[in-house]
Amino acid sequence: MAAQATSSGMHGLAVLGGCFNPVHYGHVRLALALHEKLASVLSDITFMPSAHPPHKPEAHMLPFPLRAELVRKAIAPYPWMHCSEMEAERDKPSYTWDTLGLLKKELASGQELFFILGTDDYAQLPTWHNGLRLIERATLLVISRGDCADGTFERLTESMWPGAVTAAPLSSDGRCMTTETSRILFQPVPPVPISSSLVRRRWLDGLPIGDLVPEAVEKELFRQTKTVLKHWTESYSYSI
Repeated sequence: MAAQATSSGMHGLAVLGGCFNPVHYGHVRLALALHEKLASVLSDITFMPSAHPPHKPEAHMLPFPLRAELVRKAIAPYPWMHCSEMEAERDKPSYTWDTLGLLKKELASGQELFFILGTDDYAQLPTWHNGLRLIERATLLVISRGDCADGTFERLTESMWPGAVTAAPLSSDGRCMTTETSRILFQPVPPVPISSSLVRRRWLDGLPIGDLVPEAVEKELFRQTKTVLKHWTESYSYSI
């Protein structure tokens, strides 16, 4: 399933990638927060499960079709959230550079593509495949569970793109920096103390997970118990 056109004119499309092993409320609430805070430029968010992440072992990941189905169930109440299965069409490790290139080709003329990433990943961009060139294909949307008031975002941006300057933010608590050709956004979001590894541990221990994942996701995990056990049983130390 390719990325979908936005449902509200020419507002931008944001991509949230990840293994989603499994998807949980933290992912959904992140999308909700960004949609609210950046309503002036962002109308749709596409969840993109990774099929063959280059830096993650796959042995303990649920099969791609199941992870994608769980995402669809989690985001079903929100028509502006979508799930892309583009990664399933690739039979080798996928790089963000390639994915953004494919997505950009599908956008309407003038439509802006945003790529969501956390501060930890942002700091590691120089080590990514064409990491510092990602701004050629998307507006980077850096998220933080805190306000990053110590200036880390600005220092990191200036170190990667010398000459980058501050610009007017797009939200009351956000920040923006620009290079000669691109802009990079920073947006704090409310902390949600949930991780996929926590969901997996509690599920395997037979503990309730109703406060961690949407009800439809919980039901599907139990419906697929045999498959889930096969892939998660030895994954206690593996976090996504």
